[in-house]
Amino acid sequence: MEDKDKSRFFNCLIGAAEIAARDLSKTAMKLYWETLKHLEIDVVVDAFSRHLANPDTGQFMPKPADIIKLASGSHLDSALLAWSKVDKAIRSVGSYESVVFDDRIIMAVVSDMGGWISICQSSEDEIKFKANEFSNRYKTYKNMREFSHPKKLIGISENHNSSEGQKIKPPILIGDKDQAMLVYQGGNDCEQVKKISMGDYASAALEKIGHE
Repeated sequence: MEDKDKSRFFNCLIGAAEIAARDLSKTAMKLYWETLKHLEIDVVVDAFSRHLANPDTGQFMPKPADIIKLASGSHLDSALLAWSKVDKAIRSVGSYESVVFDDRIIMAVVSDMGGWISICQSSEDEIKFKANEFSNRYKTYKNMREFSHPKKLIGISENHNSSEGQKIKPPILIGDKDQAMLVYQGGNDCEQVKKISMGDYASAALEKIGHE
């Protein structure tokens, strides 16, 4: 969370305290903020709501550890949904096209895992392990307020055409188009183009790209 989220956070915290008939000192409120500020505001609000809606715990004031525990479950849900989006794009778009997802965490995680081409060319057996690695990395990024991400994930076509000085097609936007454009605009060029050798990809694939 950021300073701009304090009003929403404290309104949520005070509301939970009132429901539990608890008084909060300024010191306690500060401790809640310091302990939970590494989380996103939407995740925190959702965690409070889920705690209060639980018939076994809702009558008690949640401790910071309770919120973090619930937020971890929320992160897992987000990671699974994010991987589902990546897996669908792997199968429907493939490694030839460059892509921009509407989630900057996806962009950062896929880049960390070797890039779009690498993850697309994983075998069916490998993809199961990739899914677990993706989920763990995604949850880690969820707890980070600041991190960099590439503006696009480079596919085979752009990788080859760039090294040959040929025309480069725009990347395909995955998910919400407007949000994907914001991710693109907020990204950087940290994912460097690497020249593709014949040993990396089949000659037939390169021949196909050359005719694009």
